Amino acid sequence: MPQFRYRAQKGLSFIKGLLSAETRDDANDSIIGMGFTLIEMNEEKPGGKTRHSPEGLIPPISKSGRQCRRIASNFPLAFHISEYGGSSRLILETINPLEKVEFQGHEKDISLGGICFSVPGNQVPFENFKKAWGDFPLEEILEPGSILELKMVLPGGKGPGDCVVHAKIVRVVYSSGATGERLFLVGAVFLPMEGENKKRLIAFCEARIGNP
Repeated sequence: MPQFRYRAQKGLSFIKGLLSAETRDDANDSIIGMGFTLIEMNEEKPGGKTRHSPEGLIPPISKSGRQCRRIASNFPLAFHISEYGGSSRLILETINPLEKVEFQGHEKDISLGGICFSVPGNQVPFENFKKAWGDFPLEEILEPGSILELKMVLPGGKGPGDCVVHAKIVRVVYSSGATGERLFLVGAVFLPMEGENKKRLIAFCEARIGNP
């Protein structure tokens, strides 16, 4: 199915993402359904970059009949950019040192298929990186299509970093506060996972779904 890279706006909030749809009109209808007004849309052309597919992780259907039921979560997390999915030449030239920068975030909701988390705009590691490599906004780093290595905290684990997974960004919403500080909401789908990480995520989600 074709993928479309888009930017849209709702009030002072902006969204950018990757959307799978049969046609451009279908993609536009989905964006309108989210309450946003389209600014720009381009179809993703295959080739040139390695693209990871999340289709290897097929979650079981919950008791309600829905797949990937979202569960409210309130845990800190950390992440690295393991593969940049955008087209900024500056970022592409600095991707190796950027992979070493650890960003901080906070979970908003999670499911067997993916996660939504917030990222504060004022991060000291990123500010230090900009001083050394150039001044560019955080939204250029948080690009749909990028692959993240997430270090999450889940009940039953030993602490931060106990559950490490990879996820692909599909949507980023960002807005400015009264003081001009930006806050980002990142939506990402999990890439295939195995072992204890997968078991712990399934156990966490099933426990919450069984006890809403």
